[in-house]
Amino acid sequence: MDPKEELFQSASSEVLERWGQMLDRACAGISDPAEVFSHSLRISARLGWTHPDVGRFITGAGLDLLDAPGGLAPRALRDIQAGQAAGQFTIRDAGVALGAVAGGLIGLLRIHQSDPARVDETSVNELAEACLRLLGLPAAKAKRLAGLPLPANEPW
Repeated sequence: MDPKEELFQSASSEVLERWGQMLDRACAGISDPAEVFSHSLRISARLGWTHPDVGRFITGAGLDLLDAPGGLAPRALRDIQAGQAAGQFTIRDAGVALGAVAGGLIGLLRIHQSDPARVDETSVNELAEACLRLLGLPAAKAKRLAGLPLPANEPW
């Protein structure tokens, strides 16, 4: 790997890990794994307007981020597995679920980049609700969790 590529990889890893740590802090007091997943996804889906540079980085990297050892993907996988262990998420394969959720997040961020007026809080909540249902959460609980207020101390 050439030095420029190494520097980019290092910087990318650091950005993703810092974002992941921020998500961990934002959800620290939440015990329900489905709520943790919903909050993390909704905060990340808002990157288009809260942190456009990070949002552009994620869409540029695309699904290759699923292979990153730190950052968002390992945390999302951890949260999906916690939901499975708690009996809330019924999807059989957590890795397949992670791929589907990542595709939804990246798609939403890409749409926001090309047409910001199409993506708002409602879009973010609808994505979270759809992903929670994909994971096997009952529709009523998915809708409720996707509409909860995000932590007030927005560290993002």
